[in-house]
This record gives sequence, C-alpha cells and structure tokens, in this order.
Amino acid sequence: MQMSSKGRFLFALFLLPLLAVYVNLPAPPLTPMLLQWQDSGSFFIFEQHSIFYKDVRGYPGNGDALILLHGFPTSSYDWSKVWDVLSQRYTRVILLDFLGFGFSAKPKAHKYSIVEQADIVQSLCDYLEIVGKKVHIISHDYGVSVAQELLARYESRAEGHLNIKSICFSNGGLFPETNHPRLLQKLLKDGSLLSPILTRLSNYFLFKSGLLGYIEERWENRRRWIGVLNETRVPLHLIYGPADPVNPHPSFVQRFKSVVSESAVTVLPAHISHYPHLEDPRGFLHAYFTFVNSF
Repeated sequence: MQMSSKGRFLFALFLLPLLAVYVNLPAPPLTPMLLQWQDSGSFFIFEQHSIFYKDVRGYPGNGDALILLHGFPTSSYDWSKVWDVLSQRYTRVILLDFLGFGFSAKPKAHKYSIVEQADIVQSLCDYLEIVGKKVHIISHDYGVSVAQELLARYESRAEGHLNIKSICFSNGGLFPETNHPRLLQKLLKDGSLLSPILTRLSNYFLFKSGLLGYIEERWENRRRWIGVLNETRVPLHLIYGPADPVNPHPSFVQRFKSVVSESAVTVLPAHISHYPHLEDPRGFLHAYFTFVNSF
C-alpha cells in the first residue's frame, strides 16, 4: 500500500526534527584500540595545524625508511594489520593522518588539496630528519595521488623532494578515467540537501568542507601524475583487490599495465576488494615483499 502525498509530508515533518537532533549529537567515544593507537603516536605542527604521526623504529640494518599513506575517508589506522611486520624490514616505518583525517586537525572552511598533503609529508620527513635518506612508499586510495605528487617532485628534483627508492600503490585513483566514485561520494561532493544528514550518518563531518575536491584535482593534474608513472625509473608496483567497485577490474589493471609494465601488478584473490591490507594482510605483505625483493 502506497503512502499518500499528505502521509509522506507528515512523515517528513516527523522525521526532520529527529534527523536534526541526530546530526548535532556529539561524536561517539573512541574505542580502546583507537585510544591505544593515538597514545602510541605523536603530533607535529604544519602551518599551525597539528598532524598526527607514528614513527616506528624497526630493523636497524639497512637504514631505509618506509612511509605509509592512507586512503579516504579513513586514517593511518588502516595500516594497523601490517605495520609491525613491515617494521621488521625497514629501519623506520612512518605513518601519518593527513590533514582533515583521523587524529590530525580538521580546519573548517579549508581548501584541502593533494598538493598540500604532499607538503605535509615532506615537512614531516624534514621534522624527522630523513630528507635525503632512502624512502620507500606504500599508498592506498587517496594516498596514491599524494604518492604521485611526491614522485613528480622527485623526478623534477624540486626543493625538499624525498629520495624515493620505490612506490607500491594499492586500489587508488591513479587514472581518473578508470575511477568511479561511489554514490555517497557524489552526493556529498555535489552539496545536495542530503549532505548534512549523509555527513553525520557517515560519521565524518568534514566531507562538506572540501575534502572531495581531490577528485577534480586528479583530473587537473592528470597529465603530470600519469606521465611520471611512465617516465620514472623508480620501481613501481600495484597490489590490487579485484572486487573493488571504485577502481573496477579489468579496466584499471589494464590501464596500469599499459602505463607501467605487465610485471608491475599483483592481483589478489577474487573476493578481495578496496582495502587489501585490511582484508588480506598476509597476501598483501607477501605481494609487497616479493616486489621489494625483486630489486
């Protein structure tokens, strides 16, 4: 039985106050695991904004550092299942929450950008005194664009560039033409009337403050960021979960192989989706170590 127009109107009048209350409720308390993650990290200041990071001291032998760049809309906690094993390979493993994410500052009315996030990574490396030392990068989702920007700076020998020795990408929008944002992302990005409600329901109030501008930024920097993948001699690899609806198989993998190389891809089992390092940490680590052992 269908609801009449009057019934729908009355239902909306009843629902809107409840939604208004829900939207303005305080955030839920952190879980013990997140509190422990926060307590094990530190903060540094970037242009008056506090940035959360973890600097894990690992294997003392090779002197190399590994930087882990998380995705959207999550945080460095995405790497919680793999970072301790990775620390057995590298002297230092560095994780951070990008500006607007996780425990880092979330300034309102701020124009967030991939370029600024790359500036933050460089500033953190300078703060930790690893600029000039060998750096390896693993990046996921939003973080792959930051890695592309850092790689472009390395290739042009821009001031303050990182000495990048390898990059591993995972399920991110390397190619805007093969990237398909989810409906939720589109609704939030377009600033629809549903945005405040969806923002609260997604438990992430900064969507409306410009974080989704990175989708357009990928198109604006497409030639530079894709071109550097083809031109660089830095070892590159892709670890890919093929059930990913954002970067669907096989078009995404085919595009990567055509730009980089046939051998630069590890496709995980068919059920692995957008978060391989969380869904299949053992497979992810095996693929990564096979990559780094190859050079």
